[in-house]
Amino acid sequence: MRYVIVACLFALAAGVAVDLGLLIVTADDPVESL
Repeated sequence: MRYVIVACLFALAAGVAVDLGLLIVTADDPVESL
């Protein structure tokens, strides 16, 4: 069961990292962010 929790946390962290990366990439172009 411990592995499932770790996998969920890793997936969540990966999702947050991707979201932050997209925000950083689209921050230079306001039109793209919309």
